Amino acid sequence: GTRYQRYVQGEWVGMENAIYDTLEREKHLVAAPDGQPWVKSAVGVDYGTVHISAVVCVSEDSGGRIWARECWTGGEDEQAIIDTVRSMKVRYNAYAGVVDPIPAMQMLASKLGFVRSGTMGGKASGEGSRVANIVRVKTLLSNDAIRFDLNGEGVPDLFSEAQMYRWLHKDTENLEKYIVDRHNDDRVAAMEYAIEALKTTPESRPAHAV
Repeated sequence: GTRYQRYVQGEWVGMENAIYDTLEREKHLVAAPDGQPWVKSAVGVDYGTVHISAVVCVSEDSGGRIWARECWTGGEDEQAIIDTVRSMKVRYNAYAGVVDPIPAMQMLASKLGFVRSGTMGGKASGEGSRVANIVRVKTLLSNDAIRFDLNGEGVPDLFSEAQMYRWLHKDTENLEKYIVDRHNDDRVAAMEYAIEALKTTPESRPAHAV
């Protein structure tokens, strides 16, 4: 399949069932302009026990384009996540954030002063909120409103993961649908949560100390 063609044969082929199939390395993974003014920033956290945890900061520039600016990955150590979020809040003036909707993140969300994905406006969290985030990002891509900072720490790895992000086809006797492949998706999930925070958190919402 495409993974074998990419990693073994070295061929540049699109990921089968790619979610963000319009991503182009030369177009979307570029250095942020020097002196670029930033309007607002937000942080997303994806928590992992089996897989890695990831924290991503995104910022909106003065032209309305969203940039992925930094991506941290690590284990499930809560303090390491809190320290990373605190650092990003200070360096990027990130006033808002969204975390993984799983129950284990409820307490951490409170400590961070963030909310869990899908809970804004009383919406239920879970698979529905994940799909809603994908639709949001795909819409931004279709409007040419997303970039990945080539010089941002961990961002090239985030971009590569986004290109490999794909749907899995589930076909049973009673059900046929596509679901997100939950392998190697932690960085992308954190980015989606950060964009959710940026686009859905009221600007009047005060920043919380961590």
